[in-house]
Amino acid sequence: MLSLRQIEILRTVILRGTTAGAARSLGMSQPAISNAIRKMETSLEIQLFERSNNRIYPLDSAKILLEDSEPIFSTLQALEERIDDLRTDKLSRLRILSTGPLGLGLLPEVLKKFATSHPGMTYRYDIRRLSQVVRGVETGQVDIGFGLELRAGPGLVTQKLAVEEMVCICRPDHPLASRGAITSDDLRGEPFIALDGRTTLGEVTRDGFRKAGVPFEFAIEVSNAATACAMVRAGLGSALVDPWTARQMNDGKLCVRRFTPRIDCAAYAFWSGRRSMSRVCSQFLSAVRRRIAADAPG
Repeated sequence: MLSLRQIEILRTVILRGTTAGAARSLGMSQPAISNAIRKMETSLEIQLFERSNNRIYPLDSAKILLEDSEPIFSTLQALEERIDDLRTDKLSRLRILSTGPLGLGLLPEVLKKFATSHPGMTYRYDIRRLSQVVRGVETGQVDIGFGLELRAGPGLVTQKLAVEEMVCICRPDHPLASRGAITSDDLRGEPFIALDGRTTLGEVTRDGFRKAGVPFEFAIEVSNAATACAMVRAGLGSALVDPWTARQMNDGKLCVRRFTPRIDCAAYAFWSGRRSMSRVCSQFLSAVRRRIAADAPG
């Protein structure tokens, strides 16, 4: 087994790229760093680095250990921040992570109004992939996360905020723009911009085509709905995106149409089940729910 200090040394050597850089960062001597690495390799009976021309290069084994150790350091960072809050009596911090659909438009607008009514609060806010948002919540880096089509693990408490339907977007001058609704059959042979199949929205989109018995064909594949909107605005084709992104990105250069068969898209808030939700976090969640309810169609 490795100690936390050994893992920290391994991590710092990989991130800094040299033993000298790691030594400066950790306040150790370079020989001490080199000796620690050798002891790790001996103890684990695994070669972690390749040596060449007085430099060391991490092997796959070292990179795997680095990746697996990241949650440990994320948890430690969150603990240090909490201790700092307690030391300075500053418990008025709210840390939020979200994926793009809610995080690029709706949440910042809610946060602006919320911050006005809660003076003295400090915030940490960022937009990440869903897997990163989930990890941030699980490790305690953030107080609450937001995302679409969440597949929650056992350590999370989830709350469904809304269920809407995916929409088809195209340019106003596109032949499909004249239709009140667009079907999967209408997209046959059309240049189509698809969401990455490794994302949850990409999966539900493909599943919708599969249930309709229509082959899923695309000209361009993108990682998120905001990029799909940009591609559509540029005239590269049509796309299926979540309704929140469509509303946020629609600057008059997008035509938004109902898509059939209906593909549901659910928005979630989630937080760690290992700790109670703070009062201010609960208040923010209530503000988000009110805004989503106000924006809901119909």
